[in-house]
Amino acid sequence: MTELITASPVEGRWQANRTEKIVKQLPTLQIGVGKKDDPLRWHVKTLFYLLHARGFGLNGGINETAFGDALRDALRQFQEAAGLSADGVCGSNTWPALLRAS
Repeated sequence: MTELITASPVEGRWQANRTEKIVKQLPTLQIGVGKKDDPLRWHVKTLFYLLHARGFGLNGGINETAFGDALRDALRQFQEAAGLSADGVCGSNTWPALLRAS
């Protein structure tokens, strides 16, 4: 796990952070994904927890695994607050903003 958050010098240059590679591989999430037996439901749950941790929780903390209207609305609120396009789709611009430490 440590290698995900550190970089090491390689021939005088810093090696690219492996976390960036992982973030680029995260799936795009939107309305309708994460329903029963959909492997993306675990990514939807991660999105739910990240939004909740950032103060954009859903109705008192309902634990969602399917991407529905309430999750989309919370995501739009986060995107707007983060200065992103508030399209309600969690993709390559939204994941990094959700995962930032600050």
